[in-house]
Amino acid sequence: MDIIYNFVFLLINISGLTLYFSIKEKVFVNPIDRFIGLGDIVFFIAITPLFKLETFIPFFIVGLLFSLLLYAIILLFKKIKTIPLAGYLALYLVINIVIQNVFNINISI
Repeated sequence: MDIIYNFVFLLINISGLTLYFSIKEKVFVNPIDRFIGLGDIVFFIAITPLFKLETFIPFFIVGLLFSLLLYAIILLFKKIKTIPLAGYLALYLVINIVIQNVFNINISI
């Protein structure tokens, strides 16, 4: 059941992105084509079995903030045009799992 709830959460987010960018551009916009990669969506779908909804939502929010912060730091040293969201989120997931298992601290999972 948790997988279904997480998947619905993702669908709500993608629908919200679609609505936001469609209103902003005043024409229907598919955010998967222009703003977020298909690999990012596949990554989110792939990690849904790892979480209950109560832990998936904080992981999602904090992971996006972590990705934005990491992108800003890397942008200081190297000019990149796109954010490799799935890569940054995978790094966040690994850091989260290591901290949880090595130090026995529960961050967001």
